[in-house]
This record gives sequence, structure tokens and C-alpha cells, in this order.
Amino acid sequence: MQIPDIDAINRHYDRVVISPHFDDAVASCGGGIIEWIKRGEKVLVVTVFTSLNTNNKPFRKKAYGKLLDYDRRRAEDKAAMLSLGVDFIWLGYREILFRENIPLFRYWPCFRKTPANVALSHTLASDFLDICSKTCFKNLILPMAVGQHMDHQVVFQAGKYLLNKENKTCRIIF
Repeated sequence: MQIPDIDAINRHYDRVVISPHFDDAVASCGGGIIEWIKRGEKVLVVTVFTSLNTNNKPFRKKAYGKLLDYDRRRAEDKAAMLSLGVDFIWLGYREILFRENIPLFRYWPCFRKTPANVALSHTLASDFLDICSKTCFKNLILPMAVGQHMDHQVVFQAGKYLLNKENKTCRIIF
């Protein structure tokens, strides 16, 4: 079932999987999700970067191809979530492609600590804490972010903030 926003969450989950992009949870945790569901666990997938380009930056359609087709991407993600039997929510943040014009900065290792990325990580950590309080779940699963993709790094940093909080309400797994 698709949940429209964080305020609409009204049940317990055994596991909450944080997915930076539409396909990340299925690609990285699909097998685990299937096993958890088979065991009767309740799973919520929270996809972070799901917003269209709202800042009217011009993009070369040919260069970005299907990435800009959010109707298709959302339909595919919804079909995948429904076939897995999980609840899911799209948080609506913009991908790095739409947040940063300079391609090098999207992957440049030193860029992850910019004020904008730090602020976004704190905002996401706050969202994740809100989800924690609404669901009383046991396990929060976040991306390990071993690559250089900035969106994954930002989500990983949000998880690190939560890990360092004194009052943990759930087990954090990377």
C-alpha cells in the first residue's frame, strides 16, 4: 500500500528500508525483503529522492533519457513494491541531478560536506526520527553508500547522525 506522507503512517513495522532512489531497495534488499515478508514481518520502504525537477533547469532529453520520465519510474516502483507486498512512501526530495548543475560536483568526494548536503542530511535524519516515532519499528536499514553517488552519501550521513543520537529507538543497519 502506498502511504501519502509521514503523517499518514499509522501502524507498526518490523523493518523500515530507506531507499535513496526508486530502484535501490529492490536492487539491494529485494531478496531480504522477500524473506522478511515470508516470515510474516511488516516492511515499509521509504524512498527519499522522488521529486521531479522543479527548478526549471534545462536538461538535454537525449543525455538523460528515461531518467527524466518520472511517470514511468514511479509506475515501475509502485509495481515492484506491490509485488513484494510492502507498504511504501515517497518523500519527494530532488535528486542530485536536479540539485547540482556541475556534473563533477555530483560525484566529487569533497563535495559531500557542503552546507547544503549537511543540511539535507539533518533534515532526512529528522524525517527518519519522525518515521521511528510513528511506526515503533525494530530495524532501520540504510544504504552503506560505498560508492560516490552523492544521494546515497547524504542518506548514509543521515543514518550516521541517528546512530550517534543518545536516545535510539531502533536498531540501525547499514
